[in-house]
Amino acid sequence: MPGIFLEAARIFRDSDELRYKRGHARLKYLVAERGWQWVRDELERRLGYELEHDEEIVNPVGALHTDHMGVGEQADGLYYVGAAVPRGRITGEQMAAVAELAERFGAEGRGEIRLSQKQNLLVVNVPKGNVEALSKELGGIGLPPGAPRWRESLISCTGAQFCNLAVVETKERAREVLEHLEREVEIDSPIMVSVTGCPNACAQHQIADIGLSGIPVMHEGKKVDGFNILVGGCLGENPKFGVELVKKVPGRLVQRVIGALVGNYKANRIVDADGEVEAFSDFVMRHEAGQLRQWAAIPEWTAGAAKKELRQA
Repeated sequence: MPGIFLEAARIFRDSDELRYKRGHARLKYLVAERGWQWVRDELERRLGYELEHDEEIVNPVGALHTDHMGVGEQADGLYYVGAAVPRGRITGEQMAAVAELAERFGAEGRGEIRLSQKQNLLVVNVPKGNVEALSKELGGIGLPPGAPRWRESLISCTGAQFCNLAVVETKERAREVLEHLEREVEIDSPIMVSVTGCPNACAQHQIADIGLSGIPVMHEGKKVDGFNILVGGCLGENPKFGVELVKKVPGRLVQRVIGALVGNYKANRIVDADGEVEAFSDFVMRHEAGQLRQWAAIPEWTAGAAKKELRQA
């Protein structure tokens, strides 16, 4: 496996026409330009053997914004315990504690920690008899397996605190967004929220149900952190990028805009005879952008507020 990653890096290294362009210095741009099939074929040529092909990996069936949270049984009869990491930030003390718990409660010699795409963690290879005690211990260090749904699916990039490409702070803003949504807006189906500090999209805001892309804005006569809000991004059988719904929302108001939109989603979504609820991305596709903007409006902010602020600045 290390050989595959090394050769993929070399393919990017050799693409001088992209590598030296600051705005396109990402492997994703090479894939977009040449096509994933070319990248796969070139990787096989360099490796000297053919990889196993599975076309469903490109567009996996039923790929909603879910994660392996809570308790689940593995194929080998052991169990995993998944715990949500709030906005993807974990302390050193928590990391050391989770490592100790994985060793203590995992099957002998097989205790492992794995990380998910949603910045959460899983302790795997846990015997059934250890699951309850492990879950209790994880809760004791602030990482309960039964956390609210928002905590499972809200992610954040590093932001301006540690990244010189970011134009806004993200981790603290994500904390405020998460606390507001957990307190004010209960959900019963996954809704992925991505808080991203710049257009480079390390937190993949374009494929989130609700994506926040950082941008400085004028608010109350001052330049402050703000966000453009995209909605409706998803993977799966019909993958699509989110559409930009509202621009230049001041950071301190963004959680209320999200709360208003999700509240109207809950009030107007389709629920079938079996109780299955309409996914947020499907709800977005079913409504015009103008209607969604109305539902996202709050007294302090509407879609026209940004233009008004700029005219007054």
